[in-house]
Amino acid sequence: MPSGCSQFRLVVRLLACLTVSLCLGVDDSVLAAAPDVTALYPAGGRRGSEVVVKLEGKVDPASLQLRVNVPGIELIGPEGKDSVKLRIAEDAPLGPVWLTFYNPDGVSTQRPFVIGQLPESLESEPNNKQTGIDSTVDLPLVMNGVLAKSGDVDTFAVSLKAGETLVAMLDALQTFGSPMDGLLQVADEAGFVIAQNDDAPDFDPRVTMTAPRDGRYFVRVFAFPAAPDSSIRFSGAATYVYRLTLTTGPVITRWSPPAITAATGTTLKGHGWNTLEDGHALEITAAAAGVLPVSSPDVSVASPVWVSAFPVTTAAGDNTRETPQSITLPICITGQLLTRKAEQAWKFTGTKGQKVHLRLATRSLNSPLDAVVQIFDATGKRLQQYDDAVHGDAEIDTEFTLPADGDFTVSIGERFWHAGGDYIYACELSPSQPDIELTVAANSYLLKPGESLEIPVSIDRRRGMNQAVQITAVDLPEGVTADPVVSEAKGDSSKSVKLVLKSTRTEPWLGALLIVGTTQDEAKHERRASVAPVARQTVAPEVVLHVLPVKP
Repeated sequence: MPSGCSQFRLVVRLLACLTVSLCLGVDDSVLAAAPDVTALYPAGGRRGSEVVVKLEGKVDPASLQLRVNVPGIELIGPEGKDSVKLRIAEDAPLGPVWLTFYNPDGVSTQRPFVIGQLPESLESEPNNKQTGIDSTVDLPLVMNGVLAKSGDVDTFAVSLKAGETLVAMLDALQTFGSPMDGLLQVADEAGFVIAQNDDAPDFDPRVTMTAPRDGRYFVRVFAFPAAPDSSIRFSGAATYVYRLTLTTGPVITRWSPPAITAATGTTLKGHGWNTLEDGHALEITAAAAGVLPVSSPDVSVASPVWVSAFPVTTAAGDNTRETPQSITLPICITGQLLTRKAEQAWKFTGTKGQKVHLRLATRSLNSPLDAVVQIFDATGKRLQQYDDAVHGDAEIDTEFTLPADGDFTVSIGERFWHAGGDYIYACELSPSQPDIELTVAANSYLLKPGESLEIPVSIDRRRGMNQAVQITAVDLPEGVTADPVVSEAKGDSSKSVKLVLKSTRTEPWLGALLIVGTTQDEAKHERRASVAPVARQTVAPEVVLHVLPVKP
């Protein structure tokens, strides 16, 4: 019989083996599970390069495949236990693209990945304090970093000559959904802060600083949580991923005009810092209405332009409420508020009972303008005032009804009387038409064999839409079906319906899922479903469906 001591050692060994077996079982289940990618680091790369990207979340890189919404990126293969290597083509499109990682068991949420044209680097810890940082980064550069834990501060040293203008731009919450309210500081060698920015143009700040003398300067990145909590210290987590552009070269922050008419050729002029002496001109034509990021090979980053379905005009310099600019609807007016307490106004003629649709874009154009829009009748009486009416941000999308025949004035001002060259806007005014917006909650869905997939579709009925709407999944792959459902004008289905997908496919499939709503009247207006907007964040431009095969 083994001694008591031997029995104890035997029990310990058996427990150890059992623990290992259980751990291996857990690992096997993780490896066989659908990938769950919560963040990418780095969250971007340079054209013509190969990039090793760490995948935060639960994922086995060895089993992964990749889908990208545009050509230009390919998956080379796994790189260690939590990373993959990507190849970015020389002609890959600049700006954000969307990566979908999947395996035979499922699909992950689409994640944004930015393609740039400047040199790139990864931050190197420790870099919390400027003391002890001996090296300087070469400009221009995109620094990829992550504020990995609470209290984290990332610091980077740059060398500038007197008169050089440094531009520092942070991409985090808006582009990547990183849950951080970022701050940027520039300090001199003595540690004095000489430039700082927070919340301009939004939670992803940018800073410019003209060097007063030759020397080294230090750029600091830190953050508070985007959703405020009770903490009183700098915040951080593995998902606090950012890209910091540092350059003394040309940077265009806005184009003029900031809005153009769809399907019409327009010459844009770039404005920003360190731009070319004669300005920067670019000829473009946009096919469809919406926000269009416009980039150029001569500048570092893309800047947005509003594309309207209506004729575009530029606000006159003297169009105050006392001397409003005359306009005819429909129209899109662009302008900027250059001086403190500035106000711009336009006058149009309408009839009693006419409904007018007003849509104002500011933050969509990276403008810091927090606009206030007011409507006045011919006597100067204020009829309406609007502020912060869309998704909790500073943009406005509304309609108003004219109480009588006559002239009406629309004015725009800044909530806090701020002004400057970047305080731009695009304002559409048009006869109101009934409309709908269709949204789904997720940007990727999984259809499993032998199961039905229910996709809730939200219907936002706007400006008096009182028609039934048929919701259909179109261009589905062979073997996948979904019966159309009808959203009635009234009742529970007027606001939400469920589209049910089923599959008999014996081969896997991954691609874009197109959901269309069609009004059930003579007009047969169509609207495509999109991913539900999240305040201050860019959402994927399409919905992805992964169909797992039915096994014989």
